[in-house]
Amino acid sequence: METMQRATQEQLKAVNDRLRKGEGWIGYRNIGKHADGTKKESKSLYFSFYRSKKQVFVNSETNDPEEAYKQLLDARSMTFKDGANVLPQEVKKLRYEDLRRILIDHYHEHHPDSITGKDENGVVKFAGSIWLDEYFGGMSVSEITATEIQKFIRWRKAKAHAGPTIRRQLTPLRSAFERAKELDLLTDNHIPSFVLPKDSDPREGFLEPEDFEKLFDKLPNHLKPGALFMYYTGVRKGSAEKVTWGMVSKNNTEITMPGRVNKNRKPHVIPLVGPLEPIVRMLTELRKQFPKTDARVFDFTNQRNIWNQVCADLGFGKYDPKTRKYEGLLMHDFRRSAARNLMKMGIKKELAKRITGHVTDAMFDRYAVQTTDDVAAELKKFKPAKVVELSVTR
Repeated sequence: METMQRATQEQLKAVNDRLRKGEGWIGYRNIGKHADGTKKESKSLYFSFYRSKKQVFVNSETNDPEEAYKQLLDARSMTFKDGANVLPQEVKKLRYEDLRRILIDHYHEHHPDSITGKDENGVVKFAGSIWLDEYFGGMSVSEITATEIQKFIRWRKAKAHAGPTIRRQLTPLRSAFERAKELDLLTDNHIPSFVLPKDSDPREGFLEPEDFEKLFDKLPNHLKPGALFMYYTGVRKGSAEKVTWGMVSKNNTEITMPGRVNKNRKPHVIPLVGPLEPIVRMLTELRKQFPKTDARVFDFTNQRNIWNQVCADLGFGKYDPKTRKYEGLLMHDFRRSAARNLMKMGIKKELAKRITGHVTDAMFDRYAVQTTDDVAAELKKFKPAKVVELSVTR
């Protein structure tokens, strides 16, 4: 707080005269009484105005009437023009721990899979929380600036963390700011710019239909339905694992994927037609056993070990049974394969996205690895006027 001389009555009158009735007031506020019973005034100027029919008093932390006047105008603009209900002193009270708590509440309700557990002290953990807690812990929201975020990035790089890893560590913090904004605790003006490191390049692994048939034949029977479903629809394994009988239509021809099982939280319906018809026949047989609505449809028991060995046997990957280290094709590459195959078949992107469950074009394009088939087809349409021969000269 500044120590400049207290404002005079003349100075206060000058700024208050500029304000019409109902626009506000600037002055020293009575904050109690001295020991002798006389009124005790604040050490700095307050400004006041009405918000939602309630009078609000804000400590300007200055004795400069002009500065207090400017703060009053800024606060009124935030409240009345932008529709926000956030004042500077309210933002100052928010700390990193408040953002963290807001994010955890959001995760509990909308993204429970984002919570990875609790530490030894019972504190809820999520991806990147250990580093965010260590660096931003105790900071007020106003201290978490774009400059501070860049310092965090340099700190993690100094600890040999790669750019994509740091990006994933900071994503929850950006989400926490957005959640606080949704609760009217912040405005856009209080959210720092997140200039994040470059994301990793998309994987290029995919499986042609003929290669999928080879892999499919080698899988044990209990893994085949899930593999078939994932390869032709692009559904994530995490989502396929959560499919229950309550999501299967009564005639076994559709599976409704509710938002809670999808990473993007968006529901979509998958018709079991074409290459998925064998699943209809399987479901029809299993339905005779009257499965419970919450029973899982697809069985992924011991999937990882089986997958690693089968892919290694077929040359789709390398697997060391001693160290259990595996490199090569992943089951998640079925998602990429589905997007790629749908585009090769000439299906419109919007329809393809409805099958795979992608929401944005950017994410679909990241998975839909491009082929040269369509380019080659277009080039073949050119009919040269004269066939030429080229000679090699050096």
